[in-house]
Amino acid sequence: MLTLWRRGAADAPEIHARVRGERVHELTAAITDYCAKSMGMIGSDDPTPRILAGLVVGVEMAVIELWGRSEFNLPEILEAAEATVPDLTHKKRVRRS
Repeated sequence: MLTLWRRGAADAPEIHARVRGERVHELTAAITDYCAKSMGMIGSDDPTPRILAGLVVGVEMAVIELWGRSEFNLPEILEAAEATVPDLTHKKRVRRS
């Protein structure tokens, strides 16, 4: 399906970019809301739900891109994602003063 979409959008890169941007925006908003609700942070100024949503959307985009453009198979890509995400989330946070 992804390959078919890429072929169709190859002649119209501006449409591909717009659709991708809209999709990323909507997905990030939905995941941010979900994270905020799950963490009991609805209406909070805490950036954590948005950052977590950005991580999820970024990983999802990377998985799809690798799956469509690389020689790796989906299980290999998912294994790499599972190994990488904990490394990102276990780094010490730098607090603003």
